[in-house]
Amino acid sequence: SNRFKISLQTDHGSYQKDFNGLKMNIGNEKVQNHTVLFHQRCENNFTFHFRDEEFRQKNAAYKSYGILNETDVKINSRNTLGASIWHTLYDRRIQPMMQNNEDPSKYEDITDQSSKVILRHEGKGKWITWRNKAAWNNDREHYKEDLIATHDISVASNVRKDMKKSTIEAGGDIQYIHPEVDAYQAGTHEWRGSIFLLSRFRPSSKLTLHGNIRKGFASNIHIPLSPSLGIYITPMRLKKNDWGIGCNISRNTKIPNLNDRYWGHLGNIDLDPENALSWEVKCHWNTTLEHYRFTSGVTLYRNDVDNWIMWMPRGIIWKPINIERVLAKGIESGMTHAFPISRVQNKISIRHNYSFTEIKAGFVNIKPFIGHQMPLLPQHTLSGRWLVQQKRTSFSLNVQYTGERTSSDIYGRQRFCS
Repeated sequence: SNRFKISLQTDHGSYQKDFNGLKMNIGNEKVQNHTVLFHQRCENNFTFHFRDEEFRQKNAAYKSYGILNETDVKINSRNTLGASIWHTLYDRRIQPMMQNNEDPSKYEDITDQSSKVILRHEGKGKWITWRNKAAWNNDREHYKEDLIATHDISVASNVRKDMKKSTIEAGGDIQYIHPEVDAYQAGTHEWRGSIFLLSRFRPSSKLTLHGNIRKGFASNIHIPLSPSLGIYITPMRLKKNDWGIGCNISRNTKIPNLNDRYWGHLGNIDLDPENALSWEVKCHWNTTLEHYRFTSGVTLYRNDVDNWIMWMPRGIIWKPINIERVLAKGIESGMTHAFPISRVQNKISIRHNYSFTEIKAGFVNIKPFIGHQMPLLPQHTLSGRWLVQQKRTSFSLNVQYTGERTSSDIYGRQRFCS
């Protein structure tokens, strides 16, 4: 539709904190453009007391700015072209410890910069729809004399066919990554890509079947096929009650990231990708009464992983290694109650996850962990939330618990919890 809209925002706060932003939308039935500009800064020079003296904070300022522009052009009734440009910069002086506040030699800063360009094409034919995308991305972070940066170019395309009871989608992507990191060897780069076929069949409103297959590629890494099969059944779908159950089995692969492979003398170019056989069974139940709604769900899962990747201490240094076999199994559950008390709406949610991630086999030094929980991973996590809302005013209480974990010290295991 035809439109022209401009929004301006300005904020001012203590310690010379300022934010200014602009949003502009302009277009017609053929062209639409959306632009966002922002700039913020803060001296952050608050006062504090240290050793019975008052000081004004130094070297804690920050500033940032950014621009986002999105343009979409409707070529005809079946084709649309789009482009997005994004550039942001965030510069922060790192607040020193109190005893170093007056010592400029201890001052440090960090700067993050991100630039992205994305081109899009969407089309719709008589039988199929398709999407194509090309993107260029450049992220840079400067800290002291160190630089961590990446340049990557990616292209992706997919075709989709929707039928009365089924959907088929096929496509692929390819990505070239050129990191610019002081800890990497010069000339480090990597190619990655994949092709896939997805399908979904819904013979009735109570039954859904899906089958997918994906083949990944990466420089100097062999990635096996990753198929998956699943089924979901809703035997009961009534006005006030809804119950469903489903299961899924899949072969999954996780390739080592760039730091795992190339981080100076600590990286491990010979790492194998993780290869997992995974399955899960899940069910849900929804009940709705006049003023009350109850929702619950439970998921059982089991992941049998070969070549689990983990950074572990090897003497005085840490290195990424493959753990021969890890078995992760557990249960996730949750429930939500929504109900009114007088004119106040209440919503109580509880989530619990139990996961036993057991090392089944590995290198000789990790034998103390075999048959026990994986280091650094808790067996229990629990969260709860109570939300109270009346019209546009709300109050929430959030609680989170993380159970006991074991340290990664393979010689003297320690436990901690939060």
